[in-house]
Amino acid sequence: MAILKRLLPNLLGILLPLTSLPLYTEHVDPLNHYDQKLLAQENYCWKRFEAIGIYRNSIQVPYLKEAQNYQTIFDSPKIDLPQETLTLIYRVMNDFGINPRSISIVGSNNPFAITARDFAIFINKEYFFRYSTKAQLFLVAHEMQHIIYKDNSFCHFLTNAVKNGKLNEIRHDGALYTYLRFTELRADVKAAIFSKEYAQGYVAFIEELLALEGDTDGITHPKNSERLNLGREILAAF
Repeated sequence: MAILKRLLPNLLGILLPLTSLPLYTEHVDPLNHYDQKLLAQENYCWKRFEAIGIYRNSIQVPYLKEAQNYQTIFDSPKIDLPQETLTLIYRVMNDFGINPRSISIVGSNNPFAITARDFAIFINKEYFFRYSTKAQLFLVAHEMQHIIYKDNSFCHFLTNAVKNGKLNEIRHDGALYTYLRFTELRADVKAAIFSKEYAQGYVAFIEELLALEGDTDGITHPKNSERLNLGREILAAF
């Protein structure tokens, strides 16, 4: 008993701090819920397609058979980019696990800074260099998501599938455009949540886009004002 009395203060000194600790500490990543939101939005899109007789599982096989039809670059102008721009592009590819040898970098006469197909990015130098380097980083990252998810070829296939019998769905509030907006939202979010730098680039790009073009109608893409709010929200989560 005497020994116990001598040890008791020491034991209490050890046990009391331990009892003040939580039994289980869960680390909550403030960015995790964006993936959940994307999943919920994607499921909603497929519910819309199912309502018009287009099912996700049944469309995969015919899509894969026809995917090669969308792998032609067509006649695109060659492009000469500064080394720092090429370095930026290759850095983004590396960040998102894309082999640079699998992606062509070509010129474009379309009035967009940068667009992508499954195998290439198309850059209009006049439009691309209107944006800051920070915004350019995000622009490339956004297009890399389209490549990763093969959005270009899959959306072409979906468009044809809808046109085959559901022409009334080719409207801004129909299933097709709901899905198109989802792919743009996914590209924004997946690029922005990669790191704080990419989130900063997202905000910079949309701020610069708003200054150049103002807000948009939200048909093929979410509205620029909505994208800016989302970008600021994501940036604040870092």
